[in-house]
Amino acid sequence: MAGLNCGELSTLAWPVLRAGLDASLTIDDAQAARGVRELGRVVISAGASGAAGLAGLLALGQGGPHRGFAQRLGIDRNARLLVLCTESAG
Repeated sequence: MAGLNCGELSTLAWPVLRAGLDASLTIDDAQAARGVRELGRVVISAGASGAAGLAGLLALGQGGPHRGFAQRLGIDRNARLLVLCTESAG
């Protein structure tokens, strides 16, 4: 996920971004790869950075550190979610 590895937080952008967030989570390379595979199943050619949003959403359904996160955010079977793909595989 080199496209998401900025190495340093932008002190100008972060306060603006943080003000618009309800939550954030991290994903690892394996989870990003799962996002790529799932998008590929519906013929969307995405790179790991592009699939990161879907990977994060899928992580909410897993146990571990994300357990209960979706419920705390009010995400249930009736939720409508938008996932953006920002990078192609090629």
